[in-house]
Amino acid sequence: MLKDEKDAADYMAREAKLRAKQAQEDCFRALRIRHREELPRDLREEFDRLPTTIPELDDAIGSANARIQLMGRADEQIVRDYEEREILIEQLTQKIYNLNNRASTMKEKICSVPCFNVHKELPCEKPTVAPPSENLPVENVPMTYRFPTADTVPVEKLQALAHSDEVKECLSNPHVRNILKSLVQSQTPETSITNAMKEPIFLELAQACLKIVEPERFQHELGKTF
Repeated sequence: MLKDEKDAADYMAREAKLRAKQAQEDCFRALRIRHREELPRDLREEFDRLPTTIPELDDAIGSANARIQLMGRADEQIVRDYEEREILIEQLTQKIYNLNNRASTMKEKICSVPCFNVHKELPCEKPTVAPPSENLPVENVPMTYRFPTADTVPVEKLQALAHSDEVKECLSNPHVRNILKSLVQSQTPETSITNAMKEPIFLELAQACLKIVEPERFQHELGKTF
């Protein structure tokens, strides 16, 4: 828009110069004179204004050109600043991403200053944890009771339950496992156990456990059934 205004002003200035020159020549011909000094006083005063007006137009046009150049350079600088800031933002984003990756590999415990200086030079690595042995026999796991009672099941019986194929088969049923979870979370375990014993599949698990923990009672209950 500013360039259009400049072009319009430039055109008007050229037209003004041509018309002023044409008016002066017409006046000379009409009066049959050749020099400005020969003009009557009132006409000379009118024409004396033109030399000051035309330079003012030239100055205005020059100022408009200067403003256009300044604005062009300012626009270019704004574009350069934007591109530089965009590059800095990308670099900062990458640094934050790298720091997050490094932080995720470091230990929860805060490093000391010497340790941190080492981490700046060498990337951290996650500590390796040895996987648990799958072949560790149950018998090698020590287990004792701190406060045994008369109803405490002996450790040997518990180990026998762990090796029982019949118990394992019962526990393979997801319905049985859900019943056991509800018993653990129950606020009234006695009522919940009574209700669970009404389920045939849970009763089968109870009999398999009773057969190992209290075999005499199991035989007695079995005799009562038949």
